[in-house]
Amino acid sequence: MTNRKLVFWILILGFTTLVVGCGKLSNSPNIVSLANQGEISGKIYSLSASNYYADKFVPIPGAKVTVGTIEVIASADGSYKISGVQAGEMQITATAEGFSANTIKANRNVINFYLQGGSSSTEKGTATITGTIYGLPSGISSVYGSAISAAKGSSSSSYDPSLYKYTITGAPDDGETYVFAYYSTYEAGLNRRVYSYKKVSMTSASREVDLDFAASDKSLVVNIKNKQGLVPGTLYAHLYNGYRLLLSGLYNKSQTQEGTVNISKIPALEPGDSYSVNIYASGTAAGDITSINLYKNSLTAGQSVDLDISTIPDFKINSPTSGETLSSHPTFAWEPISDDKTLYVVYLYPTDSYSTIWWGMTKSSSITLPEAVILNSGGYKWSVAVLNASNLDPADIIPSISQSSYNWIIGSSMRSFTYAK
Repeated sequence: MTNRKLVFWILILGFTTLVVGCGKLSNSPNIVSLANQGEISGKIYSLSASNYYADKFVPIPGAKVTVGTIEVIASADGSYKISGVQAGEMQITATAEGFSANTIKANRNVINFYLQGGSSSTEKGTATITGTIYGLPSGISSVYGSAISAAKGSSSSSYDPSLYKYTITGAPDDGETYVFAYYSTYEAGLNRRVYSYKKVSMTSASREVDLDFAASDKSLVVNIKNKQGLVPGTLYAHLYNGYRLLLSGLYNKSQTQEGTVNISKIPALEPGDSYSVNIYASGTAAGDITSINLYKNSLTAGQSVDLDISTIPDFKINSPTSGETLSSHPTFAWEPISDDKTLYVVYLYPTDSYSTIWWGMTKSSSITLPEAVILNSGGYKWSVAVLNASNLDPADIIPSISQSSYNWIIGSSMRSFTYAK
C-alpha cells in the first residue's frame, strides 16, 4: 500500500506510523504522569511482508511505540506494553526503520499497528504445480496462473494451449494454498478477468491440480445509482473467505447516473465462502470528494444487488489548505461526518511522489503530525480517506486487507503545503 490508498489498497490498502514528541497532543490529554495505572499493549506487524491473510501477519521486532514522553521497544514477537498512561483518548505512534510511521488516535488499551514498508515481495516457495485446464471458451490461448498461501507466493507460470496444460513454478511448498488460473476477455463493453481456483494442501515439492472454468458460470446483477458529478469507472467483484481475498474481477463501465452490470462467470463458492461486490466512482462532486468505494457483502450467486452511491455523505477538508507555508508540525482537520461508524485516515506524501511518509488514524475530526516525524524543508501533499463500517475501531482496522468489512470509503482531494524549518 505504499502508494495505495485504502480505497485501496489502501487498500491498501490498505489499507504506516510515527513518534510523538514531548508536550501536548492535539485534541488529546497531556500524557506526562507515570504514576497513573493505565496500560496500552498490542503488537506491531508488517503489512508488506504479510500477504492477504489476516491471521498470518509478520511481526516487526525492535519497533518503537511512543505515547507522550513514554517510549518502549517491541519484543521479538512484535509485542509491546506501555504502563502509566492516564485514561481517555490519546495519540499513540509506532515507528520502525524502513517503514512508514503510523499514528492511531484512540481510546483503547489494546492497539495493534500494521506498518507499510520493509520488504514488499512475498517469499517464494520451491514447489511446482501442474495441471490441465478444462472448460475454456474457444479462442482463448493465453491463461495465467498463480498460487498463494499464508506466507508464500508463486514466481511464474506458463501455459501450453495445444495440450491445455499449465505450470506454476516457485509455488508454496507447505500448508493451505490457493491455486488460481485466469484469462482476460472483453464482452459487451466490459473488460474482465475470468477466474478458476481451487484450495489444496501442499505437502510435497510437486502437485497436480486440474482447474475447470466450466464451473465459473455463476453471476451477480449489480444495479448502480450514482452521486451527481461522479462517474462509476471500475466495478470490482471481490470474492472473500472471511478476510481472505480469493480473487478480484475487473469491469470497466461508464455511466452518467444509473446503470446495471451483469457480473458473470464467477467461480462457484466453496462452503463458507461469500461474495463481496465493490463499485468505484470518481469525480469532483460536492466538497472534497474525488472517489467513492461502496461495498455490499455476504452475497451469493444469482442475486440482484443495489449499490446507491448517492446516499454517501459529502466530505470537506478544513486545513491545512493548499498553498500554506508552515513552520511547525501541522494539525490536519476536516468537517466530521455525523456517523459513529466512521474512521478517518490521513496520508502524508512528498510533493513529487505517492510514497507514504506517514499516516494516522482517528475517529476525531483532526490529527496532529508528531514531532518525531522529521520533515525536511520543502513541499508536501496530504489527503484523507473516510472509512465506514460496523464496529469500526482504530485498534482493529487492517488497511488493504479487510475491505470486506467496509460499508463505504470516501477518498478526498489532494491538498499541498510547504514546510519551512
